[in-house]
Amino acid sequence: SLPFQVAVSHVCQRWRKDAFSTAVLGAGFRVKGHTQHKALDQWMARSQQALLHLNIEYDSSLSETSPAYLKEILKQLPRIRSLQSSLPAIQFEQHFLTEKLPITTLKTLKLTRPMDLLSIASDDPAILKTLAARFPHLCALHLSGYRLDGWTLPSTLTVLSVGSPRAYIKIPLDNIIKTLQGLPLLQELSLHHAGLESARLSTPGTALQQVSLLHLRKLSIHGDGVSELYLLDRLAFPPLQFFGLRLTVETLSE
Repeated sequence: SLPFQVAVSHVCQRWRKDAFSTAVLGAGFRVKGHTQHKALDQWMARSQQALLHLNIEYDSSLSETSPAYLKEILKQLPRIRSLQSSLPAIQFEQHFLTEKLPITTLKTLKLTRPMDLLSIASDDPAILKTLAARFPHLCALHLSGYRLDGWTLPSTLTVLSVGSPRAYIKIPLDNIIKTLQGLPLLQELSLHHAGLESARLSTPGTALQQVSLLHLRKLSIHGDGVSELYLLDRLAFPPLQFFGLRLTVETLSE
């Protein structure tokens, strides 16, 4: 089916004119390896100075590690409001995280590891370690197929979602606790991860500390059946807050 922005331009001549002149309709689009410069330039022109909402899809058929369309997107980075990316972690780091200048406009970031690269998790720490400095005003972070290794995430996060369908991407429970301790504004937490490990700590012999999430309103945990209870035992809620909490706990099976 055609994107909404394109579909409305096919209704009639007046709608076509309005669609092409309305900046917000050109502010959200999807790019992939076969995206042509001409098409990308047209979308950018139609968006005028509106904040952008981009979805960058990984194309495994491309042999180049630095597709030309990414260079065009990087020029617009200071006005991107939300970004979805299924690029390999090393490519995302290379293009979006190597510069030290903070990008303050980005509010929502969704990173999805390509299915054919799910077994490669060695490059996760470098990406998560630099997110706070690169995107200091980030509000929502969604990670799929990535580990959460206890790195400090942006303290401005109100939404955190971490998921993986593969149990071999392991996440020790104390790493999750360590990360949550630096997120005082968190309102929604979703852990749909087959690799949650309640029995293994990243530092053997250490005791798990409790973490207070005073603003949490929605909590969803899908793990190995035991890790959910361990994690709930470490989360501290004010009595009245717990009654207003939307809680979902399930067990994942591969």
